Amino acid sequence: MSTITLENNSDAGSLQSTVVTVLIAGLVSLLVWEVWAKVLAPLYMGGPLSPVGLVKSSFGIGKETFGALLNAKSNAVGNAVANGIHLLTGLVAYPVGYGLVARPLQQKLVPALPWFVTGLVYGTALYVFAMYIMAHLVAGFPPFFNFNGLSQASLIGHVLVGLSISWVFVNQE
Repeated sequence: MSTITLENNSDAGSLQSTVVTVLIAGLVSLLVWEVWAKVLAPLYMGGPLSPVGLVKSSFGIGKETFGALLNAKSNAVGNAVANGIHLLTGLVAYPVGYGLVARPLQQKLVPALPWFVTGLVYGTALYVFAMYIMAHLVAGFPPFFNFNGLSQASLIGHVLVGLSISWVFVNQE
């Protein structure tokens, strides 16, 4: 199913198809992100992309956040929570956002637009969300990290994520 709707739909097959599409898009996009972030980005910027620090800064997760839970391992727990937030965002939130916002808008406003242009625009929007809203407005870093190598690699990674989500949705139609 190419578009997610919030209407009451009693068709269980349609709901199941939508959930499967979202999860496949999430898995494919996470695989694409991880290959880019851990294998290819280091060739570009000298080290891997690791969103854990940004997630921890954005949500105020520090060494003491989970100190009462696991004193000696509170930093490891914080890293695990931050990784979990990032994985759930990529696995569920980003594909659902594409299905609820990007794809319906594209189909309504410019139905002849190729899928990859929608994916490119969506990936760029994800980058703006991550690097301006979360990194700058929420965590207090400079806007887009002054477009340094990390920010440039993040742009490429988010565009690849948007393209992969769009590709899955189009191929699940």
